[in-house]
Amino acid sequence: MRLAPLLLMLTSILISGCAKHTVDCTMGVGQNGCTPETPEYKQILQQKQDAKMGDTIDEVLCRSYGEPGSTAYAECRRKRTEDRQLFEPPARVRN
Repeated sequence: MRLAPLLLMLTSILISGCAKHTVDCTMGVGQNGCTPETPEYKQILQQKQDAKMGDTIDEVLCRSYGEPGSTAYAECRRKRTEDRQLFEPPARVRN
């Protein structure tokens, strides 16, 4: 019977340690609002950097077809967006 209080104390310590971050943030599958030291925060930053780099590449490539506002430029940007969406991972379904 003396084991029960010890287990209760250990469980409460473990739970309080996990309370700092949500499970989603700790596992790297959260959406937003994760603190900087969590895997999810790093993943969100990387995705933002990747999107910015992709946009820069598309801008430079499509300007070679024509100035912004031209039909060739608009068609190039549309095509690049469609191509990029083909290779995006499917959105996660949250329960």
